[in-house]
Amino acid sequence: AGLPAGRLVLRHKGAAGHFYAAYSVTGMEFHMQGLVADSAWSAAYGGKVVIVPENGNGNGHANGRALTLAGNTFGYGARAGRAYIRGRAGNRFGICLRRSHEGDAPRIVVEGVEANAFQYMTGGTALVLGPTGFNLGAGMTGGVVYLLDADEAMLNRYYVEPSPLAESDASTV
Repeated sequence: AGLPAGRLVLRHKGAAGHFYAAYSVTGMEFHMQGLVADSAWSAAYGGKVVIVPENGNGNGHANGRALTLAGNTFGYGARAGRAYIRGRAGNRFGICLRRSHEGDAPRIVVEGVEANAFQYMTGGTALVLGPTGFNLGAGMTGGVVYLLDADEAMLNRYYVEPSPLAESDASTV
């Protein structure tokens, strides 16, 4: 069942290694000022992850492009929890996102993702506020990905079909 809300709050600055915040549960919070390596937040069963640029107050951009703050395979197999990234993420972002047995599902906000994001996703909700790499949604059979800067050429059209934001989705976004 996890911990009471806000029970364990971890604040870090700099660079975190592989599997940062992996297997987190409800009640755990991870706040990183800096960047995280590959496989961060994997197999999360809850909790919250917030990743911002190391200066903490920056807008997460350099030369007009969002900084890459999360490595490859961020959120692999996450079943619940919330992740907020003030920057971009690497390849294979949000792979195998799914619902937990209790019915919860992960929610993610990120400024951009590289190739092969949201493969094999069966549950959860993601909001991508910037560009995406190619092959987004390969094998995706559930969940929802909202794209602010949708480039239909980047979507795997065998599995995902773009549609305009429905009024009923506005409150989620």
